[in-house]
Amino acid sequence: MDTDRKFSDWLMLGLLVLIFGLSFVWLKVTIASIPAVTTAAARTGLGFCFLFIVMKVKDIHWPALYIQSETEKERRLNPIWRTLVVISIVGLAVPQALIAWGQQYVDSGLAGILLAFMPLSTVLLAAFFIPGEHLTPVRLAGFSLGFIGICVLVGPDALFHLGDSREALLGQMAIVGGAICYGAGGVIVQRMAPIDPIAAGAAQTFLATLFLTPVALAVETPWALSPSLASMVALAGLGIISTGLFTYLFFVLVRSAGASFMAQTSYLGPPVAVLMGAIFLAERPGANAFIALALILLGVALAQTKLGAVLGSIKRRQRP
Repeated sequence: MDTDRKFSDWLMLGLLVLIFGLSFVWLKVTIASIPAVTTAAARTGLGFCFLFIVMKVKDIHWPALYIQSETEKERRLNPIWRTLVVISIVGLAVPQALIAWGQQYVDSGLAGILLAFMPLSTVLLAAFFIPGEHLTPVRLAGFSLGFIGICVLVGPDALFHLGDSREALLGQMAIVGGAICYGAGGVIVQRMAPIDPIAAGAAQTFLATLFLTPVALAVETPWALSPSLASMVALAGLGIISTGLFTYLFFVLVRSAGASFMAQTSYLGPPVAVLMGAIFLAERPGANAFIALALILLGVALAQTKLGAVLGSIKRRQRP
């Protein structure tokens, strides 16, 4: 089976990494004056608006809500919508709210370490829920090397300050929970029936907004907020680019190359986040950032060895 990646897969991965890195800057600016759940609800709502416009321009339609049962000759709920509901909550709404809340108490360096649990959780969950997936030594070595690179990137001080306070510990656990949810969402997408990626992304962001909005209204009274202009602009970037465009590319890349390949954004994203922080937040990365970049890229290359063979065969069988 062919394990080579297409050029378009790597191009999409690069764009996802860039968006991932910028998201750290935008989120930091947004939550300075807009609380976490409101931020998550607004960004998924903006993402839905972006994807819905694309749907209309391209004349793409939603999946049918009901399908005709061949045996009982009656309509029943389309299983795709049940899957989309699960993905929208587990793979989008919950992790975005958790990570936004956690970053109120956790610095960006430690968040980078904790978010490295995303690809690790994806590989672990895939081994249990995707037929043919195995935790091979080579794959584990690649992900482990990438995780070491993340640790080098943020420095030992971040590791030594785990759980200094109750709020910090809760924030750390929230980010870990969000990373695991992202990993689970990738595995669920891999097993989902074929669907147009734009329609899938629009449905996911729409359903996530429906889930998050009443929560934000109940716990954060967003109508009483006075957000800064910087937070509003950053929120627009989070919604339109980091949620709308990213969600679309997420579905396209998972279908093309598999959930584990897409999860490499968690390794490549932190070095880009460091660069974006240096440009926009006047942060000054040290030599450890460049050492980490080399380790992370080496880990990505190692983890890709024979990684897509089984997922590729699943993808081909799923094509209509």
